[in-house]
Amino acid sequence: MNPTRTLVLVASVLTLGWASTPVHAQGGSLTPPGAPSPSMRSLQEIWDKLEQMDATNQTLQSKLDSQRGLIEGLVQVNGVLLESLGIQIPWEISIIDTGNVGADNSAAFSPNGTPAVAYRDTTNQRLMYAEYHDGTWIKTVADDDGDVGRLCSLAFNASGHPAIAYYDATDDDLLYAEFDGAVWQVQTVDAPGNVGGSNQLKFTSDGRPAIAYRDVGNGTIKYAEFNGASWDTEAVDTGTDTPQSVKGFDLDANDHPAIAYFESTADDLKIAVFDGATWQIQTIASTDNVGVDHDFEFGLNDLPTACYRDATNQRLMIATYDGVSWNSSIVDDSANNGRLCSLAFTALGHPAIAYFGNNSADLLYASFNGTAWTVSTIVSAGNVAGQCNLVHGPFGEPGIIYRNSADSTLRFALRRPFHSGN
Repeated sequence: MNPTRTLVLVASVLTLGWASTPVHAQGGSLTPPGAPSPSMRSLQEIWDKLEQMDATNQTLQSKLDSQRGLIEGLVQVNGVLLESLGIQIPWEISIIDTGNVGADNSAAFSPNGTPAVAYRDTTNQRLMYAEYHDGTWIKTVADDDGDVGRLCSLAFNASGHPAIAYYDATDDDLLYAEFDGAVWQVQTVDAPGNVGGSNQLKFTSDGRPAIAYRDVGNGTIKYAEFNGASWDTEAVDTGTDTPQSVKGFDLDANDHPAIAYFESTADDLKIAVFDGATWQIQTIASTDNVGVDHDFEFGLNDLPTACYRDATNQRLMIATYDGVSWNSSIVDDSANNGRLCSLAFTALGHPAIAYFGNNSADLLYASFNGTAWTVSTIVSAGNVAGQCNLVHGPFGEPGIIYRNSADSTLRFALRRPFHSGN
C-alpha cells in the first residue's frame, strides 16, 4: 500500500474518531463499541510507524532504481562484448531536427545516459540544444543573440548540466554557454580578434571547463581554462607554420591538455602536449597530405591516440604514441573514405571511429576488437554531410550525430542492445 495514502487515511480516521462531538455514519459510530479513545502517545506511535514505513519505502525505491541502473549497464556491456565478437547490433536512427540545421554539431551523453546534442540553426542563426527522452528530441534555444552557434562543442559539467563552446560570427569571438538548471548563462572566453572558429570543450577532473581553439587573427592555437572567476588563455603553437583546424583535444589523468591540429604549410598533423611546465610540439603524421580531418583522445592507460584521413591515398588511419614516436596503421583503405572522422573509446577500452565514406554518401563505423577492425555501414547512399561526432554512453553504447543532406535532416544513430525505452 502506498505509505502516503495510508498516512492520509489513518489521519482522517483518527481525526474523525477523536472529534469531541460523536460522528455517525448510517446511524452508527465510526469508533467501535468499547474502544478506548486514542491518547496523544498512541497517536504519536502511529505517526512514528507511518514515517518509518515511508522511509523504508523510499529506501526500497532507491535500491530498486539502483538495481535497474546496474541491469541496464550489464545489458549495454553485454552488447559491447557481442560487438567485440563480431556480432552486429542494429542501429536506431532518429530525427533531431529538420531544415537548414546541423551543419555544425556536437553530441554527448549526460551522466545518467541521456543522449544530448548541440547544433547550429543556420536559418535563424542560433545555437540549439536537444535531449532525447522517451523517443522524442526535446529542443531548446541556448543562444540567439547575433549570428551564433558555429563550430559548437558540447560537454557536461560536474553538476550534470550541459555546456557548449561555440563561435560568435557577429563579433568573431569564442563564447561559452552553460545551463544552470534554469537558464543558459553565456560568457565570452576570448576576444577581440577572430578567435574560436575551431574549438573543442572538455572539463577537468575538478569541474573546470577547458577549451582548445584556433586564433585565426594571430595564426596560432590557443588554450583557455576557467579559474573560477575568469578565463585564463595562452598561445600554444606560435611557430612559423600555419595551424588550421582544431578537431582533437583531450585531458590526461593529470588534467594535462593535448591538442591535435592540422598544419597547412606542410600538410602535416601535429599535436601540442602540455607536460606540466611547457607545451611540447610533436608531429603525428607527415607523409603525404594528412590530417585535415582528424580527432584525438587519450585511450586506455592514457595512451595518446589519433585518427586521421590520408587525403593523398584517400584512406582512414589511426596513430598511437608509444612514448617515443607515433606509429600509424590503416583502418579502412576503401576508396574516398575517412572524411570528418571522429574517435571515441568503447567500454572495453578499444578505439572506434565514425566517418564519411564513398565521397560522403555513406556514414561508416569502424570498431577495433583488440585484434582487427570491423567496418559497418550505418547509412548507405544517404548523401550525409556536415560534421559527424561519435560518443559513447556510460556503459559503452555508441551514438553518432550527423546531417543527412538528401532530406535536410539532422539525425542521431544509436546502438543500445535490448533497450526497451529511454
